[in-house]
Amino acid sequence: MLAKVCRDLWVKRQRKALEVRLEAEVSLADVYAGTVKKLQYRVARDGADELHTLLVPLTDFKREVVFPGLGDVSGALRGDLVLTIRVACGAFQLDDVMGLLDLYTEVPVALDTYLLGGTVAVPLPDGTSVQYAAAPLLGKRNNGKKTVTLHGRGLPSSRSDRGDLIVMMFLDVEGVDADALARDPCIRRSLAGALSQQPAHCHEGGHGGAEPQLEPDAVRDGCPEPG
Repeated sequence: MLAKVCRDLWVKRQRKALEVRLEAEVSLADVYAGTVKKLQYRVARDGADELHTLLVPLTDFKREVVFPGLGDVSGALRGDLVLTIRVACGAFQLDDVMGLLDLYTEVPVALDTYLLGGTVAVPLPDGTSVQYAAAPLLGKRNNGKKTVTLHGRGLPSSRSDRGDLIVMMFLDVEGVDADALARDPCIRRSLAGALSQQPAHCHEGGHGGAEPQLEPDAVRDGCPEPG
């Protein structure tokens, strides 16, 4: 029994020594489309250098994938190939909390849509966009921001439906007309808190959970009242 345990430990160490690590960077558009990534890598087979080709399906995306037996070879022992995948996310974030199927993004909203509601173009990783009918975003409860979930607009999976796209909408401060603010006390009062509430820039990684989706805010006499 002891001899078997010792041999198993020796084999495990030898296989670990034969392990090959590979890194690859892919675009979020490729992951979103579930494309197959073609990679070439070199392994040592009993001292000889060989070039191998690996096809990596990006459906069911993982940051690290282990391919058993595709590493270096020494006699009857084969190491594993460990592939680390980095994703160029751009304006999106991968949601690690939800198993890398959900995406998160932030979308600026024009002043008239922010106050009165309207259609917001939400960009998708494949370069297209989806039109979202937004209620007025203004309200004391949401600090000038509102988070909505677009179901089925996240990353693909072979085992379930696509993930979701979580969108945080906020006032496009750069697009606000300063003269209009000076002339209209209603707008000035309505935006008093929102102008100071700006989101952080997007980056890859978890976003700490989505804010709850809020009900549409009240609109009276043509002037939105904070909810």
